[in-house]
Amino acid sequence: MKKSLLLASLCAIALTTTACSDVTKAQLTAWGSAHRITLYAADGTVIKTWDTDGKITSASGSDGYEFKDKATGKLVQCSGTVIVETL
Repeated sequence: MKKSLLLASLCAIALTTTACSDVTKAQLTAWGSAHRITLYAADGTVIKTWDTDGKITSASGSDGYEFKDKATGKLVQCSGTVIVETL
């Protein structure tokens, strides 16, 4: 009985982890990782770049992002053309 329950549990875990898309797996492994956030102007030039080693959240009721700047320890809120990269 215990062997069949263990086998069924292992099969369920294998099915759910292999059924995840590459994007879902990347999102799960990126949680809590270091990130680089780059804000771009309309002409494509870089306005500002920040590094963070914490989580990045989407600002409530906004198209922007919130995160803690690794260099200053301050909360940063930005919106616009933003690219977030996992380091």
